[in-house]
Amino acid sequence: IAAGVSGLIPRIYFALQSACQKNDCIMIPYSLTSDMVKNDVLPSMLKEVEFLGIVTIGHMEPDYVRLLKASGQHVVMAHEYIDSMKVDAVISDDCYAGYFMTRYLIELGHRDIAYFGEKYYMAKYMDRWQGYCRAMAEFNLPITLNSYSERITDRQINEDELNYLNKAFDEMERLPTAIVCGEDYTATRVRSVLEKRGIRFPEDMSLVGFDDVYYQESDLKI
Repeated sequence: IAAGVSGLIPRIYFALQSACQKNDCIMIPYSLTSDMVKNDVLPSMLKEVEFLGIVTIGHMEPDYVRLLKASGQHVVMAHEYIDSMKVDAVISDDCYAGYFMTRYLIELGHRDIAYFGEKYYMAKYMDRWQGYCRAMAEFNLPITLNSYSERITDRQINEDELNYLNKAFDEMERLPTAIVCGEDYTATRVRSVLEKRGIRFPEDMSLVGFDDVYYQESDLKI
């Protein structure tokens, strides 16, 4: 089951499909609609097919995951987890990722570093924020907040993302010399917004992201 298919999700999906094929299993994709999640409607195929388990990909509402578990299915979450729930999950070491990115910038000489990632949208953003905080604290550097990272959201829509980024930068007294982003999609949006303000990368500012996936409208090449 995939929710909010974008970014890293297709790569995870095809890796899962490949693993299933090697183990003589059949994976059936199912994309949830917002109405299904809102109204606690399970996919009808769960009544028709006896599955070995369900893998959820991307952001999932906790109540809906509870509904899946209550139906008797073995649920495994990919690229996301829920702190308050006993459910299997396969994730990257996001805390260390945030720490590693931030420490790298510090070792380059940066001291004014901001974090941009919607901490309350997915666990990975919060974990990477915690890694950022660890590195900043380790070097006795100030941890800064911004309205983009602090806002509460349940969906990422590109137009909204760009507007909230612009708002956050408008509110800053001065821009940082480097930015750690919760993911590459955010990094490419940050770059797009700041380039329109005359900021050059990496000449004027350093920018790092994570996931190795880039926003499709970006011309960023690495």
